[in-house]
Amino acid sequence: MRLKSSFKRAFYSQFGVFFSDKGTALAVFLILILVSISLSWIPDALSTFLPSGKEGSLLMLGTSFLILLGLYFFAVRYASEVEFDVFEAPPDKKRALILFLSDLRNEESVKKVIENLKTGKASLKNFDLNRFERWRMPYEAISYHLPKLENVVVITSNRSSPQFSTFKELVRTVFPKDLNVEERKLKSFESVKEIFKEIDSIYKDLKNRGIKERDVIIDVTGGQKTNSIAAAFMTLYYDREFQYVSTQNYEVKSYDVRPVRD
Repeated sequence: MRLKSSFKRAFYSQFGVFFSDKGTALAVFLILILVSISLSWIPDALSTFLPSGKEGSLLMLGTSFLILLGLYFFAVRYASEVEFDVFEAPPDKKRALILFLSDLRNEESVKKVIENLKTGKASLKNFDLNRFERWRMPYEAISYHLPKLENVVVITSNRSSPQFSTFKELVRTVFPKDLNVEERKLKSFESVKEIFKEIDSIYKDLKNRGIKERDVIIDVTGGQKTNSIAAAFMTLYYDREFQYVSTQNYEVKSYDVRPVRD
């Protein structure tokens, strides 16, 4: 297991950028084929060129060297120009949403709001959504992806986990669709390694349910800066993206980080 993990880290650190999208991966694959052909021609050409003097051997040898030389200059010219760009836009609606749940300062106040909504004493029409306190942001995040949204994976800390049942009740109360809301508990939002491991596990679980990575998005609004940075980093993988709910106008925007060239 440790050997497998070390291999994966080495592979992504050295070659991850080359497999960040399908077009780049295809180009890398074609380059590898050219290199393999060139390297296989060299010994064949040498083995027949020296004793027999065949013209075909000389042609194979010269061609292989020209290909390798061309690839070398291409690599020197362009390898240092790989840069990353952030594509910002309103996200497409997704089937699954991963979010970090902040803890409430006054949980009892939100419980009263939920009870009033359930009994009809309050209505979402002309309702001050700021009464949801810190949960206004996950409310906006979930609302944006309806009606396509099916799964909400809530990552909690040891501070927000005791309030998860209240949050789940809030979601069931304010949204008409029967969403699958599940909890993934972390000890702390400050453990980057734990966040990496949990997010990777969530993506794998969702994939096993038939949900592709392009149908999943991570909301980095809640929690702390540490978990937001870690979650955003995990979307460097192809077909992953993250979103953020503006604290000013509550607009939802997605950010897709991709390697680009000038």
